[in-house]
Amino acid sequence: MGPVEIAGFGANGMTMPGTELRRRIRFVERLVLVLKGGVIAGAALDVYPVEPLPADSPLRTLDKVVLSPHLAGASTDVVRHHSRQIVDDLLRLERGERPLHVANPEVFASTFPG
Repeated sequence: MGPVEIAGFGANGMTMPGTELRRRIRFVERLVLVLKGGVIAGAALDVYPVEPLPADSPLRTLDKVVLSPHLAGASTDVVRHHSRQIVDDLLRLERGERPLHVANPEVFASTFPG
């Protein structure tokens, strides 16, 4: 097992959903070592083990790291789109139809059978 695998990242790179990255990024020290050792070319992060990222974090000292806030839902388009989805699903419920966007279908099925 090499340093990339030890750090918790696949050998062919790293693309993970935020929750998975948040879980794995607790190994910040290992990520810093992998970056300093040149095992991976760089990292772009928007999720941190502690938010906001502390001023003394070693990630802030590396040229190979791009840090940004986690703002995926901060645009007016996202708010408009999500609002439309919610309204559409509420209208479907009112008509007796199953909503399209159900986060926990098992709960919906037990609450609204058929």
